[in-house]
Amino acid sequence: MAAQVKSKQRVEEHGEVFTNEREVNAMLDMVKQETERIDSRFLEPACGDGNFLSEVLRRKLAVVGERYGKSQLEYEQHAFTTVPAEIKSKDEKLTKEKKELRDAEKETTSLRKQVQEKLIKFATRIPIFMYLTDYREQTLKDVITKLEPGLFKKVTGLTKDDFELPLSLNVFNPARMNDAVYKFKRYEDDSLSYAGIDKHEQDTQVGLFDTAIPAQEFEEM
Repeated sequence: MAAQVKSKQRVEEHGEVFTNEREVNAMLDMVKQETERIDSRFLEPACGDGNFLSEVLRRKLAVVGERYGKSQLEYEQHAFTTVPAEIKSKDEKLTKEKKELRDAEKETTSLRKQVQEKLIKFATRIPIFMYLTDYREQTLKDVITKLEPGLFKKVTGLTKDDFELPLSLNVFNPARMNDAVYKFKRYEDDSLSYAGIDKHEQDTQVGLFDTAIPAQEFEEM
């Protein structure tokens, strides 16, 4: 049997030789009946460029064309039968991976939408919650998650878990949130002072978003 050698070095390093088309057909003709049975299977452990497998597939498709060529549906159904199982498996795996990726993208989009909706509620209703709660010395985070989750839900429509979701995703910038809570409490104090009310006179510290500072420092800032 003649074999095609691309280079002596490749033969020495990899034992690589390629079977010519003439020899491929001659060998397959020895099992001609199997090569034309569309549901047969062939194992080629050292397939190289796939010369044998390509020719087997070509022969099978030719048989399918002769038998079922008049019906597009039947042709496609039987043509699929000729494809090696490992190729189908890879195709099915790829399809599954694509579906999983689409599902993951949908889940991410849904989660992003949920977070956005919760943030809008939080931003528009949290000032009312801060005004109503009497826990001025504790951080806003602790007031929401530990001290008054019930009031938080009643005022904002959000649960403790709703708040902790964007918190876990690092959506809140602590420095900016601390600054925003500080400004709100300064504004609240000025409003109450204008009305002659000082209900936090005895407070020793002031809670911001995730930290608390001494009351004196709060006044001097």
